Amino acid sequence: MELFITHASALEYWRTHEAAQDKHGYRQRQRVLSLGTPDHTLLQHVHDLGLSLPIDVTVATSDVRRKTKLVKPHVSSKPVPDGCFVKVGDGLFVGSPEYCFLQMACMMPLVKLIELGFELCGAYSMPAVASKAKGASTGRIQSQGSAESVSSTGNKGSTGNKGGTGNKGSAGDEGNAGKGSGVRTSAAGGQGGAENTGNAVMLASLGNRSGAGPDAVDKGFEKRRPRTSTKKLAAFLERSAGIQGQRPASRALKFIIDGSAPPMETKLTMLLTLPPLLGGYNLPMPELNSGVNPSKKARQGSSQSAFACDLYWPEVNIVAEYDSEMFHEGARRIAKDSKRRNTLISTGVLVITVTKDQVYNAAEFEKLAKLLAINLEIRLRSHEYPKFKEKRSELRQLLLFSAPA
Repeated sequence: MELFITHASALEYWRTHEAAQDKHGYRQRQRVLSLGTPDHTLLQHVHDLGLSLPIDVTVATSDVRRKTKLVKPHVSSKPVPDGCFVKVGDGLFVGSPEYCFLQMACMMPLVKLIELGFELCGAYSMPAVASKAKGASTGRIQSQGSAESVSSTGNKGSTGNKGGTGNKGSAGDEGNAGKGSGVRTSAAGGQGGAENTGNAVMLASLGNRSGAGPDAVDKGFEKRRPRTSTKKLAAFLERSAGIQGQRPASRALKFIIDGSAPPMETKLTMLLTLPPLLGGYNLPMPELNSGVNPSKKARQGSSQSAFACDLYWPEVNIVAEYDSEMFHEGARRIAKDSKRRNTLISTGVLVITVTKDQVYNAAEFEKLAKLLAINLEIRLRSHEYPKFKEKRSELRQLLLFSAPA
């Protein structure tokens, strides 16, 4: 028999395993999904994956939709498109990253789905514990004994609602970056306002309880090769017309950028570039971790021929660098960063440093957005939208003060 692992279990797999297509796995077309009583060999394969129970699986008809302690079936009667599954063992298939993204579009609010897209197209993964729906067990299939033998140790987080509709496009409806350059470093400064007080209370009440908050965001992830790309997601979604989740997934894809490294780069980018309707400042979408190539003269003896910058707007030579521990690093790190920054400045690049405190302070972050808008030579019009402050607070809570998607 064959088992097709999908939904939250597939996401858990991709958060704990490297991309399978460059190992023993491969992508293939599957139009008939089946589920019978798993035999011992297949259960051993599932056990070796280390996934939480019950495991989400997709089946073709409701006739075999039989939930057990081991599996939670989902019915998909329509033919699935090419590239839906990756073979990870004998008779065992996992939904591809693209199919996983499509299915999670039915289980997550739009903002969290966009955040997940950044993760799948980026060089990191969030903890697997966030993947499973509420009520799932952290138990594992026992390698010996009956097929129903389970060891249970806890519960998982919950998921949200599905988003709206849309197609692949730009980050917003407003202006593009204009011409310009700079030769200085800068960071937004000043004192926080009333909204920051609310954020501080929110952080105290939610951060420690949910595993969110500044320290968790900076440390609670694993470096990993990108599981997919925006180009692959777009191609897959184009082949998935009519399948549930395709429309909200296509809408989310408009706002996703390849190459994010730590999760805070994702959050910073989303806060700056999402449209005001979603609580963002609608700045032009930057390149993430893109290489800036200074001249040999500008490098002045540096062995590096290129510098990867967190957020880079190449049309106007502006870089935003996130530094989570700007004021708490050793002298060697500070000296290295200073030399790197000076090299970029000497090539005419404006380098704006962003700290963790700025990101978590709503008033300070708005100053940062205004500073970037001025140097991008665009008008910041977010506050012209009704309920922008309310949407901004909702976005900040989802990105900064809640558990990962």
